[in-house]
Amino acid sequence: MRYGWDEVPNDGEVREAVARSLRDDGFVDADVIQVEVKDRVVTLRGEVQDYMEARYAWDDAWDAPGVRGVISKLTVRVKTEE
Repeated sequence: MRYGWDEVPNDGEVREAVARSLRDDGFVDADVIQVEVKDRVVTLRGEVQDYMEARYAWDDAWDAPGVRGVISKLTVRVKTEE
């Protein structure tokens, strides 16, 4: 969805745009990431495979229209050696 200079998406629209952006990214498992939005500030929560996946998710959130800020509360799954 495109917005003009004077149009601002609401929190629900921002959440949908972020979720779509995460789903479209082949390097991110969108099923493990929860998206919360308040006043167009996005908070990402969940456990991802590595630091790069967390970074890609953060970038995807920023790329969504209407986002004013992104807070990443993503944790990285620690791989243990057996």
